[in-house]
This record gives sequence, C-alpha cells and structure tokens, in this order.
Amino acid sequence: MDAPALTAGPGAADIDDLMRELDLYGFVVVRNLLPRAHVEPLASRLQELHIPETQRNAILNHLDPTEYAGFVPLLTNPIVLKLAEHLLGPEVKLCGDIGRVWAEPGQAPQECHTDLPGRCWGPQSTRPLPESCPRVNCIWALTDFTRENGATEVLPMSHFSRRLPQPGVAYRHLVPVEMPAGSAVVFHGAIWHRRGKNHTSAEHRMGVSVPYDAQWLDPVTSSRAIQVQRRVRDRMPDDVQQLYPHVADA
Repeated sequence: MDAPALTAGPGAADIDDLMRELDLYGFVVVRNLLPRAHVEPLASRLQELHIPETQRNAILNHLDPTEYAGFVPLLTNPIVLKLAEHLLGPEVKLCGDIGRVWAEPGQAPQECHTDLPGRCWGPQSTRPLPESCPRVNCIWALTDFTRENGATEVLPMSHFSRRLPQPGVAYRHLVPVEMPAGSAVVFHGAIWHRRGKNHTSAEHRMGVSVPYDAQWLDPVTSSRAIQVQRRVRDRMPDDVQQLYPHVADA
C-alpha cells in the first residue's frame, strides 16, 4: 500500500478529494490555510506561556482576552469545519479547551494513542470502539512540522481496526505529517498517532490541537480534562460561542 501523498490543500484538490482521503486513510493534510506571519507569533506566545503539564489542554483559559482573536481562525476555519462535519455530522461542537502540542529539542516520541474521549475509550477500557466517529481532531502547525523536529506521526487506516494501540509496542509504518507552518492535519479520533522524536538540538516544533465532537456525544463523557470557562466563551465571537454549548462556570 502506498502511503498518502500528504499534498492535499485547497489549491491542489477540491473538498470532495479531501473528504475521500480522510475517509480512506483516516487523516488528511490541508496546506497553507493561514499565513506564516499569523501563526508564528502564536507559536512564540505558546512557548513562553508558563502552564503546568497537566494544564497543556487549557490554552484559551490561560490567555489574556486581548489574545483570543489570534486563535479564533484555528477554531472556525471553514475547510476544517467541513471536514469535521463530514465525519461527525452537522453542527459539530467543541467540548474542551484547545491544546498545546510541543516537541522540544531532543524530546523522545510519545506512545501511540487515539484521541477518542478517554472516559469512554481510555487505555484501560475493554469497550469496543464505536463504528460511528465521535471525535475529529485537528492539529495546526504553528511552526514547520518535519520528520527531524518531531512532526506528528500517524498510522494510515488504523481507524478501521476499531481497537486501541498497545502500550510499549514499536509500530512500524508510521507516517510523519510534514507540513509548513499555517497548515493543518485533520484526523479521525480513532487513528493511531503520536508525537515524533525531535532529533534537533535547538528547534521547537509547536502546534495546537482543536478537537471537534459529534452533537450526539454526551458532554459529561466526552469532555476533555479541562473545559473552557464561561468567562472565556462569552468573550469570543458569536461563531465560536456557538461551537461551545457546554462550558465550565469556574
């Protein structure tokens, strides 16, 4: 089986081509959705944002309100939303905060995992994975993602297995998602993936994850560890507020 070309983008293929690639491989890369000049300052800000590891999925909650506007295009991009709706159905929602995905110089690779809701299909769960797709994740490249600097790695078509990867197994055939800053990879929540090893001595690979859930998914079981706070949601534009029907009052 040939690996996906990883060249799909709004200038190279229409949305139907992107959807077909997403269906087949479980992920698709859409290149150059945002200008490099827009996303690189976001990368610098996230690198200097001092939050504990347990709070890495709480970016919006930790930002100053004056900074929200820079992150809004990551949540509302129409191509990404169209791809998410293709797998999840209409009126997708955001149930948790967005996350910082950072591969520091010399950092080791992660274990392979999925991004399915952990309360339903966590590592210790024996529950079969669902036939329908409950979650789609999108990782935005705020810096260039390369094989050398720890680009996200995916196992094509693994979403068809309907099972979780085993811890400690060195899976072969992982594909590094190489893409320039301002691009995004959209993937099925059941695809096996991980942060790659950053082989560089000085290059920080920075991205943001934005998980979309199906409307039918229970917010109690679907929510990530950290929900967006109501005060954050209410300061966002209307189109973002509509994506957040469930928020934390704290």
